[in-house]
Amino acid sequence: MEHDPGKVRAVLALLEDHPGGLNITAIARNVGINRNSLAKYLDILIRDGRLEEQGFGKSRVFFKAHRLPFFRNYRCAPRPGHYP
Repeated sequence: MEHDPGKVRAVLALLEDHPGGLNITAIARNVGINRNSLAKYLDILIRDGRLEEQGFGKSRVFFKAHRLPFFRNYRCAPRPGHYP
């Protein structure tokens, strides 16, 4: 899937302004894309460690991640044989 960086930034900015999180309907309404496309964006952002989700019954609420994604920590780790 080819994604629009502007839409990704809009989703992240929206969730930055709503620390309590938003459901997919609210995000779609505010960003201006349909729920199916948004679901793909959200899955990518969760996989990349930039968003977190929490289920409440049948609803999922999305939050901006407050942790470093694994791949950022992994790049900082020393390679074998390169210890100080």
